[in-house]
Amino acid sequence: MKTEIYISVKDLIKECIRKIWIIIVAMVVFGILLAGFRYAKDKKNIANTTVAESTEKVDVEKIVDDLESDDYNQVMTYVDLTNYRDQNRVYTADAKLMKINPYKVDTVLLQYYVNAEDENTRKDMAAAYLSYISGGSLAADVVTDNDLEDSSSDIQELIQCDATGLTTGTSFYTENTNTINMYVYGVDEQDAKDIASYVKESMDAYSQKLSAVAPHTLTLFEEQYSVTCATKLVSLKNDRFGNLITYNDRTTSYEGLLSDKQKESAQKIVSAQKENDELEDNDETGKTAKKAETPKASISKKYLVVGAFLGLVLAVVIIVLRYMFDPTIKTSKDLQMFYGTNFIGDVAQADGALLAASKIINMCNNRQIKKVLIAGKMASENEAAIKEVVDAVEKKGIVADIIGDILTDADAVQTLEAKSNVVLVEAVRKSKYEDFNQEKALCESLDAQLLGYIAITK
Repeated sequence: MKTEIYISVKDLIKECIRKIWIIIVAMVVFGILLAGFRYAKDKKNIANTTVAESTEKVDVEKIVDDLESDDYNQVMTYVDLTNYRDQNRVYTADAKLMKINPYKVDTVLLQYYVNAEDENTRKDMAAAYLSYISGGSLAADVVTDNDLEDSSSDIQELIQCDATGLTTGTSFYTENTNTINMYVYGVDEQDAKDIASYVKESMDAYSQKLSAVAPHTLTLFEEQYSVTCATKLVSLKNDRFGNLITYNDRTTSYEGLLSDKQKESAQKIVSAQKENDELEDNDETGKTAKKAETPKASISKKYLVVGAFLGLVLAVVIIVLRYMFDPTIKTSKDLQMFYGTNFIGDVAQADGALLAASKIINMCNNRQIKKVLIAGKMASENEAAIKEVVDAVEKKGIVADIIGDILTDADAVQTLEAKSNVVLVEAVRKSKYEDFNQEKALCESLDAQLLGYIAITK
């Protein structure tokens, strides 16, 4: 008795399309749930703001709210210009780069050689090191691993890199390199050597990580301290000073366009923001102080999309699993494909009843059969189609009796007799494979001839 069935990917795709409404509902529900969860969490985080922070926020918000609509844009533009100018002033005063004389700078030259047995591997590893250095990851590791007070952007400015191709001797950024030159600058000799030491440690650690990806060697073959002129630092310092001068001029010019009332409001906002910054710096709990605007929870499009995707995946998985483990007949021709039983026709299709009757008539004529029994569980909406088959068969002088379900109807079983010729009726997505197995076995045990089956797909 056959118990296995085979399901194709095409069948699964068709089932997902047929159940598309389930997928859409799941996407909508999961999208709303995940976005709602994020929204509720954001509201809770905002509600947990400290009392000190709330007081300052209310002060700033009150100033902004009191502004007339015509004043708002002018005042906030001036506030933004002032904040950016002040940031540049702080950087100019505190950054290491600005304390260095670029025409007489303490410099440590680190020269690395990258090698590997395979040429492509060597190129890839060299490119990876160049990206690690010039992209800022090296500076970030130096700051993190050594607990430096400097920011990674400050350290990045003190590490300049070029690559030298051994075939040309020309400095350039390219993957066709195996010698990497790094120039590490400091405010004095000790500072330059300390940063160079941190750089070597980070390079060694990164080399170990890359070696797990592809075997290669990174060799430090030259380390030299000197006092040099660094043209790159000259350009960087000029850019920083240029930014400061530009924004100082823009702020001064814009201030002249404001009324006394607008100036007063802008100065209050800037002062309140600075106080919030001080509270944030002194806050040992690590909470972030709000500045000019009160944060508001909003529906996240990102979480809507992620939730919809999760709903899509879950719905498809459930549909596929249900389809795979559903014990009912999937298509009208399943029984012919899996059990070799003759498929007579699908009466739910156009002209399906007449086509099924024609096949039965041909089989009866070829085998000299005078009587056919039609057995199966038939719903009321299918009786008319089966009756049409019976009428068409009887017009050709062949007796066709509908006897009902031979698995549950005792009268139908008694009607079966030796040498009976039986046509089974199976409803797609309702009749089970196991029921068909039992019907087939019952016919065989009673020595009844199974001519085939009629499918009903609706």
